[in-house]
Amino acid sequence: MSTAPYTDDDLRAEAARQRGTLTQDPDFMGVGEQMEGNLRWAELNQEQFRQAQQKIYDLINNAPDLSQWSVVLGADGLEPLSKTLNGPGVRILIAVRPDVPQELRGTLVESIGAEVARLDASQSSAHTVKELEDELAAARARLVVAEQRKSRRQAEVELLEERIVHRQLADALAEDGFAGVLRWWIRGHDHPSKRYAREVMTAWLQSLSSQLWCPDHPPTTNPRRPVRTCNIAWNVSLTTQEGAAALARSFNSIGSAVRPASRTDRMLPDMNIQVIPPCTELRFGARREPCLILRPTREGWELVTAVGAPITVGSSGEDCRALLVQAQTIALSSLDGSQGR
Repeated sequence: MSTAPYTDDDLRAEAARQRGTLTQDPDFMGVGEQMEGNLRWAELNQEQFRQAQQKIYDLINNAPDLSQWSVVLGADGLEPLSKTLNGPGVRILIAVRPDVPQELRGTLVESIGAEVARLDASQSSAHTVKELEDELAAARARLVVAEQRKSRRQAEVELLEERIVHRQLADALAEDGFAGVLRWWIRGHDHPSKRYAREVMTAWLQSLSSQLWCPDHPPTTNPRRPVRTCNIAWNVSLTTQEGAAALARSFNSIGSAVRPASRTDRMLPDMNIQVIPPCTELRFGARREPCLILRPTREGWELVTAVGAPITVGSSGEDCRALLVQAQTIALSSLDGSQGR
């Protein structure tokens, strides 16, 4: 704790007083001496030089004492902006911290400038049409700048939303594998953007297989009707025999992660792999409905119907490749039947 018999305010007041004293009663001859050597004044004749000297002296002599403002500004580590805001009987000087970004400085000047302009408009009644048109053009220019700034801000928000979703999925995957992904997906209220959550989920699924995508947006959590299912869509028409083998390996790995987690975590969401058949005609915006559902069980996998009460079509152990082949055969045959009709 300081024991000095003075305060910071005492120091600032004395500094402001001394600074103000330095600008009081300027030396007329000293003004002329400081003008010498400047090319702007060197071309003047003696009378012109004397007149300019007198005007500069008057400007110095009549300038208001801003010593206190300047001292406090420096003490607080602020720096003045070069732009001043002018209105009817008003001039505003703004000072900010050195680390304030240029764009934020511009926003600050623009916001205060808009208020000064409103003051000007409310106090000025003798505008000509030309003056009003000029003001309108200036206002429109400010509006364009504001809209551009808003667009940049919106792009920044969307980029951050997308980055957060990517980070959430990566953290969930690193923490608990696919079981962590299921928990993350079902916490729909935690996602800053459901659109990006769906896109990120689809991108991750397609890193496993290009035949997979996410058909839904994350659920909105409702404590009374909690959503307990995460759907994964599988496009059977894009799957070759080699693709089916690789896809089975991915599903088997997912099943191996989900089964033990489901035994200890009753709140772990269910996972449905929707078997999407080929579509000969698809209107824009229409949803492709599954014909079968492949889902993990405690012992392995089961293939069930997708409409109404589920009916088991087939089951297997922890290797689901045979069920994938069966599901693909049924889905492709349903297309052949529809074409025959």
